[in-house]
Amino acid sequence: MDTFDLIQKELDLTLEDGLMYSEASLKGLKTSELKELLKSLDLPIYGTKSILVSRLLDNQEEEILEVESILTIEKETEEVTNDEPQKRPGYVKPVTGVKV
Repeated sequence: MDTFDLIQKELDLTLEDGLMYSEASLKGLKTSELKELLKSLDLPIYGTKSILVSRLLDNQEEEILEVESILTIEKETEEVTNDEPQKRPGYVKPVTGVKV
């Protein structure tokens, strides 16, 4: 399993495990609970409840974009690697256009 597959699996597990927050679920939490979540993510804990919710949702969106970016880079790298000819042990590419 390559890096691309591992990251995709981790993202899928995160979504399946409900580690992604919806706006409604965050609004249902107490301000103190929101602050604990923010603290665990090393994010600022000041502001009104709606600001705290927005901060968590923004952070979540940034993390998703970061994972998607990594997946895209890994997939492109994998495609380039797969396009390269396979090298065989002891194989020497013939030189063409050289006069001896």
